[in-house]
Amino acid sequence: ATSSVVEVRAAFAEADQAAGAAISAGQRSASAPFVRLADLRLSGLLYQLREHPAVLAYADREIGPLLAHDETAGTDLVRVLGCYLASGGNKADAANRAGLARPTLYERLHAIEQVLGLSLNSPESRLALHVALLASQMSCLTGDTLSS
Repeated sequence: ATSSVVEVRAAFAEADQAAGAAISAGQRSASAPFVRLADLRLSGLLYQLREHPAVLAYADREIGPLLAHDETAGTDLVRVLGCYLASGGNKADAANRAGLARPTLYERLHAIEQVLGLSLNSPESRLALHVALLASQMSCLTGDTLSS
């Protein structure tokens, strides 16, 4: 319950942010007619911070080289990385999500590692890249772009 116009305004602002974050994260649900920022967890936080220079710089450091590679080479390594991370590192599931044969997925994951100079076997690397991808998705919807 709200008791003042200030609280109502704050509640509407949070509802607007939650709706924006849910749309940008692709988290629409037929079973729930509404979404709260708390429901969106990390996606909600990154949406709120989507214009913060530190968040944009972080995403650029982590996945900027991959975005640039995709642009210059005409590849889809960022999409493949997203499928891999969404699958929790399960390569069979990632290949299915990406619509690729497993050997092709392995080649693309190796290429991602080469471009980024890291191992995708590291849980810390996967987490860092996942956060960077989410931050990139959130910022792109506001017109911000990562440098390439």
